[in-house]
Amino acid sequence: MVSGHQTNNSSADIYANVMQGKILFQGCQLPTLIWNQIKILIVSNKDEFDIERDTLMTDTLPKLQQYFLTQGIYVNFIDCNLNWDLDLSRNPYHVLRYMKELDDAYKTSAGVFLLTLVGNKYGSVVLPIELSTTDFNNIKNIASDLNKDVKLLERWYLLDDKLLPPAYKLKDPDDEFSNLLSRTVSTYDISIRESQEWNDVYVNLADLFVSVLHEKPSLKSKHDTSSMYDIQLLSSVEMLFNYAAMLSPSGCMCVLRQFDGFNEKNKGNEAYIDLLTGSNRLDKYRQEKLKRFRESIANKLSKNEDNTLKIEDNRILFNIPWKENGDFQTDDADHQRYLRTLNAAIFLRIKFLCERHIDLSISSHLKYPDQILYNETLMHSTHYSKLSSNTCLGFENFIENNQSFKQWFSSANTDEHYPLMIIGNRASGKTLLCTKLVQYLLNTLGKNVQCIMRYFNLTSRSRNIAEVFNSISTQMKTLQKVSSITDDQKFSNIESYQSILKSLSENHTPLILMIDGIEEATSPSQYTSSIIFYQTLLQLLPPKVYVILSVTRNVHTNPNSDVKLREIFERLERTQCIIELPFTNETISIHELNLYLKSELNLIKRNVTDSVLQALSKCIYQQIDKKSQIFFLLRLVLNESYFSYLSQRKKKLDLTELNIEEIFNAYIDHCENKFGSKICALIFNYISSSQSAIHELELLDMLSCNNEFFLEYFQKDLPKYLRFPPSLWIAVKYLLGPLLSVRYFDSKVVICWSHSFIRRHMKQKYLKRVEDIRFAHRDMSNYFLEAFIESKPLVDMSRNVQLRGDLARRFILQQPLLYSETAYNYRRLHELWYQLMHSGDIDRLKEYTVCCFEYLLAKIHGLSIEQLLWEIDIICSNILDADVLIVQTILKNTVHIVSNDPILLAGEIILRLRNIKSYYNEHIESLLVQAHDWCESCNIPVFVPLSSWISATPPLIITTLPCSGGAFKIAATTFNQHVFCTTRTNEIAMYHIPSKKLVKTFSGHTSLITSIQLTHDSKFLVSTSTDRTIKLFDLNSGELENNFQINQNEILCMTISHNNQLIVVGTRDRLIIVCHFETGEIEHSIEQHTDAVTGVGLTQDDALLISG
Repeated sequence: MVSGHQTNNSSADIYANVMQGKILFQGCQLPTLIWNQIKILIVSNKDEFDIERDTLMTDTLPKLQQYFLTQGIYVNFIDCNLNWDLDLSRNPYHVLRYMKELDDAYKTSAGVFLLTLVGNKYGSVVLPIELSTTDFNNIKNIASDLNKDVKLLERWYLLDDKLLPPAYKLKDPDDEFSNLLSRTVSTYDISIRESQEWNDVYVNLADLFVSVLHEKPSLKSKHDTSSMYDIQLLSSVEMLFNYAAMLSPSGCMCVLRQFDGFNEKNKGNEAYIDLLTGSNRLDKYRQEKLKRFRESIANKLSKNEDNTLKIEDNRILFNIPWKENGDFQTDDADHQRYLRTLNAAIFLRIKFLCERHIDLSISSHLKYPDQILYNETLMHSTHYSKLSSNTCLGFENFIENNQSFKQWFSSANTDEHYPLMIIGNRASGKTLLCTKLVQYLLNTLGKNVQCIMRYFNLTSRSRNIAEVFNSISTQMKTLQKVSSITDDQKFSNIESYQSILKSLSENHTPLILMIDGIEEATSPSQYTSSIIFYQTLLQLLPPKVYVILSVTRNVHTNPNSDVKLREIFERLERTQCIIELPFTNETISIHELNLYLKSELNLIKRNVTDSVLQALSKCIYQQIDKKSQIFFLLRLVLNESYFSYLSQRKKKLDLTELNIEEIFNAYIDHCENKFGSKICALIFNYISSSQSAIHELELLDMLSCNNEFFLEYFQKDLPKYLRFPPSLWIAVKYLLGPLLSVRYFDSKVVICWSHSFIRRHMKQKYLKRVEDIRFAHRDMSNYFLEAFIESKPLVDMSRNVQLRGDLARRFILQQPLLYSETAYNYRRLHELWYQLMHSGDIDRLKEYTVCCFEYLLAKIHGLSIEQLLWEIDIICSNILDADVLIVQTILKNTVHIVSNDPILLAGEIILRLRNIKSYYNEHIESLLVQAHDWCESCNIPVFVPLSSWISATPPLIITTLPCSGGAFKIAATTFNQHVFCTTRTNEIAMYHIPSKKLVKTFSGHTSLITSIQLTHDSKFLVSTSTDRTIKLFDLNSGELENNFQINQNEILCMTISHNNQLIVVGTRDRLIIVCHFETGEIEHSIEQHTDAVTGVGLTQDDALLISG
């Protein structure tokens, strides 16, 4: 977004207003939030600008990404035609989706958000989605007079009496042709056929509308057609440009290309000029519309917003000679010169507009710590602004009649009091109620009040309690009537927090402090307990301080919660400072519910009679007390995606008994039916596998590196460029609707599942197998490690496909650890450790994160050592590794030193590792070398003590597992993270060693298990028993893969060949039996012993069998 900067106030005033919450008052305009992302939609007629779009993809985009990389800014081109077979203009519902995408880009892009390419062709007109009953009848009558086939009009435009007023609505082609968007093996041919069928329908309908509205005006005199002038029949290019220009002309760029010496008689002109259907004659109607469109572009891009910006420079004109047959060769010097000029012009203009946009923000002129705090505060304020306009049912009744709130508010005005705690289950409305309470207090307490808010997990700096508390404490120092703290005063953040609250209260300056979701903030590390922060937030408050906190219901009742924390909550309950959600039907009136339902239905243009509305309201009203998530469920069902699903299944909306599982599965089924289950799984798995959220560009990059996608989606011919189609992602995104939510990480808009239970459901459905989990995290790890920056080979011998080198280039964004000497890649810092940990790749986890000096230093300097310790604690709870544990020990012992001066990290590592490095593997040696090298390259003196305080011999690491069922036979995994043991109930228990948790139990044996062993590729667990069976369990799925009974006597021992092809067992009846691993077929039966065989073993090369 380019426009919208505030220039009336000084930068200092704006900064103060943001810090003090003055911008939250009704009627105040939020300052422009500068995002670290540039999102530009590229719009053109299909096939008209293929060569220019290739240049944008291969030259302009990489150049822009490289330039803005040093500033940590993502650059993303959303090309609506890239690898997309469908013509955008031929489905008006697709155009609507792109309008929403434009709106999103306008709000979240730093600078330009639209690049329009206009040539000699106007393009296909967009059919109207709705027609009034009058217009429909007039069009139908005039079409009949013109001998047009009106049956097609009647078939595709159906009367929708649920609209207000009733109107004829075009059926969505995506719903009518259920395989239109799908490209799976089974649906590919059907999809191609349906696409052709819809194109035929479109051509006939478009011809009918054009004929009626423009070609036979004399026939209109018979009919009242005054209202039909609102039907404009614009191309998608013009519609989208007009919409974007309405949002902000300065954010729109337009390339106007004119071919010299070009007309309808030229050969090869089909993609470049408007021709009448089925002929080579010029379509004068569309060419006239093109002329007017070009004039409107010149008009819209000529009004300068201020003296510093000439908007007309957003219009780039080219006149180039036409080549016979449209044959523009790569060795054509003139055409190559044009493409170079185009590339340079677009690059320089986008660069100028984006840098201007950033420079106009006050945040770019602040010191780095102030800039971080300002952006953090503004992001939370922006989120508040969005939520405060939503309806909170029962709120007015709550304010007027809830005695607990009234007592708390009255006490807070004059006396010491405790915070107000909002408690409820997930999706019960806690966030909205907190927001509405802040809004109410702002309006009630007047302009003198100051306000600080944090929504947990909304940003990358609001994910643990220590970070949030420190951020709040720092912001409090900027408030009015707060005594400044001099450098010689050493106060902790907790002391500062308490001192400022007291100071504000004494000065009669009200302060509102709201923190939503404090239970989301896990302890920053085992080293730093979170209880001290909770105790501080929940302490007795002085008058005029209004603290509102929210928490899930199970936190203060769960027996595993901290005892001190439970005691605090019990004290709050005794003082009646707790509000429980959801509101009951005593708080929410059925009349209020009626109005809410009506407004929600109006938003999606659904009209129902009063009797139907009453019935729907009654259904919801009866479920309010039964379902805590009722209003989230209502959001899901009152959505266009859900109505589309109902329409396709020929079902009616039923609110009698809303069920989260059924509604959720409806969304997923609808998605899979449209796009194919495999495509959906690939997309959903990356979203589910992100630590908290994923950026759209990251998602598109990862999908573009996924060979499975290309082999699945492009069944016939692979595309020229291996990029995931942006239009496909947009279609999926808008179908998912309220299942997705946004967060703000590193000043970038990232997406995630809207609630943790949705993420959990997605994982249970699509990430059941261990292999799928590891693949998803491995792909994400490779992305942040820049494994496929140059290219990624795509090979499929069954289709004779071998793409390598430049042909397999994926055009993905670089993800270096450092953007520049002073800018860190926070996306990589936040995600890489998590992805490597869950991929199971312990070596790379240590190489690139835990035992990488540059990474450790970036983490501590860019974030905090507390954040690093928190993450390493999580790693240690998932992975048992001596190298990780020694690094954790070093960081814990140096936390006070390094937190004050991060450059001392190198000296501390050298001091503590040099005497013990020989006891560890190469990763610790490498970390020591890296620390040495950094010291030598650093111009700042680094203190390295001469003696170490760490013992030369590392201590033993002893972990005790609580095996309640006993442990008789034991087998460990290759990477020492899991152990299997047999129990007294003839089952096999699988334990995760670091967390000491029981992961899974394998059942099936009916008597004593005599042996367990993992195959050497760690894919199967094999067990034998005195029940005479051999069982093979698939460790990926956890299911029983095979069950063999190869002897009529008890099996006492077993081993597996190193090539995993043979199983050797010993039996009570003196036999040694060698059987095939996959089939159980007996290869050999050996009887040499005179008693039971109790032990068997194979040499490393499987050449020698030993038994006893």
